[in-house]
Amino acid sequence: MAAVQRAKGIDVSHYKKTIDWQKVQQSGVEFAIIKATEAEHFVDPRFDYNWTRTRREGIIRGAYHFFRPQVDPVAQANHFLKIAGKTLHENDLPPVVDIEMYPDFMKVEWKSISLEERYKRIQLWLQTVEAATGRVPMIYTEYYTWDEILKNTERFTRYPLWIANYQVEQPKVPANNWSGKGWWFWQTTDRGIVPGIRDEAPCVDMNLFAGSSQDLRVWLNIEAPRSIPPMITNGDMMAALIDTADQVKVSVDALVNRCSFNYLVDPIGNAARPYDGPAVHELPLEPQQMDTLQNFVRQICGGNSAAWCITHQDLINAFYYAASLEDIGGWHLVTDAGLDYIGLDRAQIYEGPVIEELPNLTETQRDAIIAALGLSEAAACEIELPDAGSQPPDRQEQEPENIPDQTNQPTYGKEIDNQAVINAFYLTAIRLDRVGRAMLAAAGLSELVNDRLAVYSGPRVEEMPGLAADERESIAGLLGVELTDLFEDAVIDTPVDQIEDIREEFAHPSGPTYPGLVNQDMINLFYRAAAVTGENGWHWVVRCGLGHIGASRQSRFQSYQGPKVEALTGLSLEQRAALETELAQLSVQV
Repeated sequence: MAAVQRAKGIDVSHYKKTIDWQKVQQSGVEFAIIKATEAEHFVDPRFDYNWTRTRREGIIRGAYHFFRPQVDPVAQANHFLKIAGKTLHENDLPPVVDIEMYPDFMKVEWKSISLEERYKRIQLWLQTVEAATGRVPMIYTEYYTWDEILKNTERFTRYPLWIANYQVEQPKVPANNWSGKGWWFWQTTDRGIVPGIRDEAPCVDMNLFAGSSQDLRVWLNIEAPRSIPPMITNGDMMAALIDTADQVKVSVDALVNRCSFNYLVDPIGNAARPYDGPAVHELPLEPQQMDTLQNFVRQICGGNSAAWCITHQDLINAFYYAASLEDIGGWHLVTDAGLDYIGLDRAQIYEGPVIEELPNLTETQRDAIIAALGLSEAAACEIELPDAGSQPPDRQEQEPENIPDQTNQPTYGKEIDNQAVINAFYLTAIRLDRVGRAMLAAAGLSELVNDRLAVYSGPRVEEMPGLAADERESIAGLLGVELTDLFEDAVIDTPVDQIEDIREEFAHPSGPTYPGLVNQDMINLFYRAAAVTGENGWHWVVRCGLGHIGASRQSRFQSYQGPKVEALTGLSLEQRAALETELAQLSVQV
């Protein structure tokens, strides 16, 4: 009997940088498991890109959470659910919890709690996610982690196993061959080479499914290619839904509830993320409602670059393609459009103006860029994009190089990044009944959240201002670093009264921004101001990061506690002035 040809896949995180998922799919990769979250705050910065692109390329996908044993497991589960749970479809792989003791600080975290507590925390994550998604999660681990940290227990073997074991003919499976059930997925190597994965991290984890490609599709009830959602953001979809409700004379809440769209404007910032729900024709709407929504969605499509989930490198490639059609320099075209900054961080998601609004481009150039990015029907043609930099020798250009910043040297070595420091602060706050954000602010480290993946290059723990002795000791212990003799004589640069002011500000948020005005009043204000220029008020709301104020009927009638109008970001001076005018008129009435 011939051996079963097992389905092949990969797993990735932000460390893989920019992935060309079309090339990955063409290479024969059938599934991909993508990092979504870690602990209770970290979101993989490449998750949205990888998650939406795999669906568009027809690759079966799954999402995983990297479990941190010292962090509240229910908070971790809810964090994963907010990021990946609402876009996890029945044809996706089940959610995954990653249980491992690497790097070394993870072993320290596991061993800081008792064995029974380890069992309890893992079970809480699994139960919370299963209850919310209706899917039985999978567990990723490897034999020695399971044996040393969890004493080879069989109590979790009802959950499918994804096992890591390299350079062997068959993997070594813990828990008595997972209670005789064996493995479902096997990570066979971390040195795989797959077309489309390149740049700084060309090697990738390779995986096998226990059965064939057909077995995998039967397990996930995949009978036909999945429909592709419109290329808009969650906030755009919510705006279209609001306009639809107004036109067909039904309540917004009725449509939101019918489509299960409450998550679109979740306070964590879902409004600005790419929409990954059902295609419009799959929504449980009446024909008139569906047609109306479809019309509004068509009007919005392509108008918000955040929805494209396109990286700076994707855009550079598209510019070079457009330039090659006219035998001109690609980088000159990028510079003319005012986008020279996109060469500095090529893996970042592009959030600049839509192509139609870029200056100094001809209509032909714009059309070519749009087609190369797959943003129009013209993209249905197969377009082979040249590598940026493959122009003829006589037309070579000077592109900015990614030169490492030599001024920010690692404080404790490359193994400690900003996220690890943030985690240490928050865990200390839990231990000592304090406020994590307040401690970060008092230590002058609030900006760490702006670049969570960077190697930590700030002051040593004993040199941090604004921290008490017990806080320093706890943070150092969690980071696994030693406090030097400086600790005894550490100078707190921030005055004590100022530290208390900072902590009070974070511990006790201010009250209503404009006493007497609720969130619905502010939403109405945005709509009236935007209408003057023929724009959509909800787009303004989302642009200011305020989508959560309209998330539900309850939230709409709570006191507005967001920034004052003059402090709003994401709007032009003229737009803020229009809001100020409307606010003044509204205040008179109030």
